[in-house]
Amino acid sequence: MSFFKTADNNFGTALLIVDSVAGQGTHTTIAAAIADASSGQTIFIRPGTYTENLTLKAGVNLTAFGCDSGMNGGGTSVANVVISGTCTFTGAGTVTISGIQLQTNSAACLAVTGSSASIVNLVNCHINVLNNTAISYTSSSSDAQINLSYCTGNIATTGITYHTMTSAGSLRYVYCRMTNSGLSTTASSNSSGPVALIWCNFESPFSTSSSAAMQILWTSIDTSNVTAITTSGTGFVALTNCSISSGTASALSAGSGSSIRIYNGRIDTTNSSAIVGAGTLEYGPITFTNTGDGITTTTQTPKSFGPRLLIGGDCQIVSGSGSPNGSVTAPKGSLYLRTDGSSSSTRAYINTNSSTSWTAITTSS
Repeated sequence: MSFFKTADNNFGTALLIVDSVAGQGTHTTIAAAIADASSGQTIFIRPGTYTENLTLKAGVNLTAFGCDSGMNGGGTSVANVVISGTCTFTGAGTVTISGIQLQTNSAACLAVTGSSASIVNLVNCHINVLNNTAISYTSSSSDAQINLSYCTGNIATTGITYHTMTSAGSLRYVYCRMTNSGLSTTASSNSSGPVALIWCNFESPFSTSSSAAMQILWTSIDTSNVTAITTSGTGFVALTNCSISSGTASALSAGSGSSIRIYNGRIDTTNSSAIVGAGTLEYGPITFTNTGDGITTTTQTPKSFGPRLLIGGDCQIVSGSGSPNGSVTAPKGSLYLRTDGSSSSTRAYINTNSSTSWTAITTSS
């Protein structure tokens, strides 16, 4: 091997140190360090901007020294170590990149290609999307993965976005904050494998096509006058405990043959048609916090909630078959809806004693 071991790193973790200044590390370029590294080793990179296109090696990790990363659990967008160029991985195995800013240089800053089970983990990194979509994910392997954890990002101009994905593998963002100072309306897209957003904040839209799927949990998407999520093909998007803000645009659009599932959602839009499309909407409780609250999807499937619903004043709305008298306990003032009621006096009841006494509500036949 061409690298040397200095007296003070011979038995340490940092056997491979990159510094652009000769003599201050074992290598002056990241590419040279990768060429000399073996699986299981980590390359430590000193502060600076490294304009390089890299071919990643399975089992060889890239990291900034903790004191040089400039990152703080996804809370900042400052990184002292910058790779300006494309990091490409095609091999079978895992590579982890941590504490580093990946910056586009007229091409993707990360490309996962080929047909192997390639796994790339980005931990506590910043994705600087300057002049090209950041992630190109084309691997044909269903075992391929890209995982971003505690990362930040920013889109600096229009016409570009965070990812384009045709891979059969998976893509996950966990605890990430991804901004959009360039006000790009271009959607991050996937047409094959699943994408997951978990505890994230995004300021740019998403689209799915073909049989692709998205799972979105505890995430806020604020797209400022652009539809946040658009589906087409036969895939679906499932949102749970999410907040969607889309300004004057519809928040969600389900194309023909596709479906959107939203449970415990918050939607903020001034568009009278908040959720649109020729596809299917399956939904639980949705809170509309602005003037737009219309649902115009061709197929709408509300899901059951309960069988008891607690409302103000500790009252409940309860449903069931048969009369509730003597058998169903609920707070006084609660409403019972009888699913097998048939006459004007056996369809609904009001509880009168905070126990099992109910009075039938007489309605017109």
